[in-house]
Amino acid sequence: MAQSSNGNWVAHGRLAGSSAPNGSWTAIPLLTGFTTPHNQFGPAQYRVITVAGTVRVELRGSVACSPAVTTQTPFSSALPVIARPAYIRTVPCRRQLSADTKGITAIEVSTAGVLQIHGLVTPNTTTWFAIDGCYYDI
Repeated sequence: MAQSSNGNWVAHGRLAGSSAPNGSWTAIPLLTGFTTPHNQFGPAQYRVITVAGTVRVELRGSVACSPAVTTQTPFSSALPVIARPAYIRTVPCRRQLSADTKGITAIEVSTAGVLQIHGLVTPNTTTWFAIDGCYYDI
């Protein structure tokens, strides 16, 4: 922020207009075999918001896989155009390794708006992953 010569504040960059995303949480459209049963994490949802002039998609909740997944696997159908990145985005997330052990994996978001779980290594299956705190910029 700066001040103009007449003392008014000047904001540099783009301001959010009337078409800026409103941030309503919306269910992620999950594919067959994926559900959101973990009450402690809540349902798998996304929202589109504007942060410092940049459109961002935030994720929350968890996703269960039945059967367990072992490879790079799509878990959603396409998000709406407003939630699709201009380039492929990859974000880390928490996953289950066993009943008592958790680990890290990655979610990839395609330019078509499809979410995919990635990077499953030993043990090479997971039955759920949490997406709380995951986000990507459009």
